[in-house]
Amino acid sequence: MYCQVSNFFYSNVDTLEKCTSLDEIADVCHAVFANIGCPVFKYAWMPPRYLGINKKLLFFSRPNVSLDSPNANWMRENDPKIKYCAHHVRPAVWDSAFVDRFLCEQPGVVDEVLVFWEHAFGMGMTNLITVPIRGTSGSIGMLSLVSVEQHAVSFPFIEAWAHYLQNRVEHLFAQAQVSEPLSPREIEVLRWVMLGKTAAETGMIMSISENTVLFHLKNLKHKLNVANKYHMVAKALALGILTP
Repeated sequence: MYCQVSNFFYSNVDTLEKCTSLDEIADVCHAVFANIGCPVFKYAWMPPRYLGINKKLLFFSRPNVSLDSPNANWMRENDPKIKYCAHHVRPAVWDSAFVDRFLCEQPGVVDEVLVFWEHAFGMGMTNLITVPIRGTSGSIGMLSLVSVEQHAVSFPFIEAWAHYLQNRVEHLFAQAQVSEPLSPREIEVLRWVMLGKTAAETGMIMSISENTVLFHLKNLKHKLNVANKYHMVAKALALGILTP
């Protein structure tokens, strides 16, 4: 059983990494999770605030929950699973004992949480698994699944898949944040700026003129939509264009 689940999960990682939209990602996830007895899932991603993104929360699910549905805003504000992931890194199985412990930790959200779980349990969602995710850009993610029964053998792979999923979403997001692809030369200039080199020093290292370096920096500011080189480096790191 363990080998079957392992082979199935990792055979679908390549498919996930070829996805070019959130809808494609959601469909691949749905197929993978349904195969292990988790027909309902929800993924949420909270971009780091310093990126200046208007959206506080991006999420998709299967079955699909419209962002325009009457309870969408309420879900975003009060979903205890999202609140849990914002403050914890350990996966959680939401049985009644865990819900009670969570309420003790978060006394200010008792009413909202009770309403949420009464609704969830009333729909038969008794085996809820939540995996907090920490992205390379400092973002926070959540993968939550409803299983028809406990699947302990699948749990390590659910955690692994959560991180592959987060990486793919961050990659798509990074592409959307850059108006044009960065050239290899621009990325090299950006890397030297990150290391504290001046335009003149970067030019000497790369065997190009200082004016050429300044030209690349001007293009980088435009493509990354930033005001200065400090913001440029911070955003490139956050989007995974540069690595520390």
